[in-house]
Amino acid sequence: MRKKLIQFFGGFLLLLFAYDFVQAQEVYFSISGKSVTFDSGDRIGQYDYWFRPKPGVSNPGNITIEIFDAGLGGFADVVLRNPNTRTTYSLHSFSSLYSLGERSITALESETSPSPIEEIEAFTESRFLNRWVSFFDLEASQSDANGYIMRVETNDGNDINNFRIRISGPGANNWELITLNLSAGLIGSNPNNRFQFRPLWNDAPVPELILSGE
Repeated sequence: MRKKLIQFFGGFLLLLFAYDFVQAQEVYFSISGKSVTFDSGDRIGQYDYWFRPKPGVSNPGNITIEIFDAGLGGFADVVLRNPNTRTTYSLHSFSSLYSLGERSITALESETSPSPIEEIEAFTESRFLNRWVSFFDLEASQSDANGYIMRVETNDGNDINNFRIRISGPGANNWELITLNLSAGLIGSNPNNRFQFRPLWNDAPVPELILSGE
């Protein structure tokens, strides 16, 4: 199976602009254990996904965040001998992690890690294997004005976990997904396929692209 890893640095990316991209069978979000040795792994081990109501929507409705193949063992994952990488998905209010300016998003400094609203750890459990699982229910009435952050991070394992994210529920069309330092795995993609990534602000510099893989 051909696996390629694309990493972007230096700008927030709006992902819901291309729902077909997020749903494409060969496109996965990717995260590696912090001790990964594979050429196709990343070196960050933590990614934040921002779910916010679309601009101009005053009553976005409730949604559910679903994850496909959240743990290890799926056909898109890369495991070295015995799996040892655990992936934690935690839900936070946006304002507990970031401050939002007119054209800036700044991480808040804190001596301690903020307490999540909810947290789920995935390893090799069969309930996550190659299937969609509901993770977090987001209630618009309880969210701050800027929505939620889903933080995905790993321990010191050396595996690569490739997963997918989708939004479901009555308000699904009223929310959008934005991410920083995106790591996306292209699983079995044809060399002639094209994928589009767009900065959050149209006039922002094009993010730096790093391509690696087997």
